[in-house]
Amino acid sequence: MKNENIRMFFNRNRLKIIVTLLIIVVIFIPLITFFILTKDSEEPYFIIIDENSDFEIWATNGTGTLEDPYIIEGHTIHIPQDYPSYISGIIQISDVTKHFIIQNNRISANIHDINAHIYIYRVNSSFIIRNNTLSGWSRISPADSIHLRYCYIEGKGLICNNTFNDSNLHFYQVKHIDIFNNTFFSETEYSVWHGSNYAWQSSHIIFSGNNFVNTAILTQDVSNLTVQSNIFNHTLHEFHSSISSHYSTNTRYVNNTFINTGLSMGDSDYLSAHIEGNIVNGKPLGVFINQTNMIIDNSTQYGQIKVLSCSHSMISGQMIDNTSISLSIMYCLNTTIFNCSFSNFRTGVYVGSSNATEIIENEFISPIYQDYAIDADYANGLYLKRNIFGEFYTTLLLWYCTDVIEEDNIYL
Repeated sequence: MKNENIRMFFNRNRLKIIVTLLIIVVIFIPLITFFILTKDSEEPYFIIIDENSDFEIWATNGTGTLEDPYIIEGHTIHIPQDYPSYISGIIQISDVTKHFIIQNNRISANIHDINAHIYIYRVNSSFIIRNNTLSGWSRISPADSIHLRYCYIEGKGLICNNTFNDSNLHFYQVKHIDIFNNTFFSETEYSVWHGSNYAWQSSHIIFSGNNFVNTAILTQDVSNLTVQSNIFNHTLHEFHSSISSHYSTNTRYVNNTFINTGLSMGDSDYLSAHIEGNIVNGKPLGVFINQTNMIIDNSTQYGQIKVLSCSHSMISGQMIDNTSISLSIMYCLNTTIFNCSFSNFRTGVYVGSSNATEIIENEFISPIYQDYAIDADYANGLYLKRNIFGEFYTTLLLWYCTDVIEEDNIYL
């Protein structure tokens, strides 16, 4: 009789029982599984290695030799916005002699007080940093993804195949680093000093085959630098320079592609630089040094022009747009710029420490409100006649210029 009642109960409530079991299977079992699997797998905030023995804690493989380096991999680390204190490095390695690889990690930080995602300090051994995704916080500022200080690599440091989101590189007193096949992407506007991949007082650095979107390379006091076969694409229409070099020597800029951006260097940097095969908005980057009686006409159109230490030059018929500084004249004598069109730029024409420069019947138009149509420093004998100027933050920025003559210019 009891068994019959049980059978009748199940027959009457079969649908309810089936639905209840499905709810248990669909909802509760995955939750229980999740808590079981993650109970002991929560990632730490920091990986700190400040002596060789610490690799034994964090490395998944390797013995630390050049042939068998320690491997730190597979970590997903996020620093929340409300984290209370300054952070030197989420992965921090210092004062070690063992060789190592950092790979296949995902690191992000939503705070401003962070030195770097990966911070390497006083390390001379070889290392590889590859296949990582490193993300900053675009609403505050780009972060240093990889920060190297006092690393005089005896072999080679390699940074390759990483993805940098609103983050960048920062090198100070570093030697022998190759950076290749990385993607640098930013949704935040950068400036000359902020948000760039920055190398300072370093040497023997190679950037090759990288893709830079809305970010840049800035070097100061750097020697033996090579920047080759990279793509610099600026989509935010602010037209900053994607390569900016100051007080750097023995540098090479070869076969790079610039889209809506360009190259900017200090005056002395050009004299020791090898610049070849670069393309700006589908046109060659023109660099002319120590030439006399030079003529640049409309038979060859350039995407950006640099003229240094030339005399008796005529530049005419050029149509240059969507770059940082369209035309630069430095340490030149008797230069004429005639019947050219400059549009969408940070600066249209820059004249520095030059004598007898004529700028005649050119057009400076920028639908996007930009800085300067003409920027001149220490220019003696500047003749501006029958040019057309659109609306700019400052149309003519003239510093310590003498014998300036303006005639029949049109200001829209």
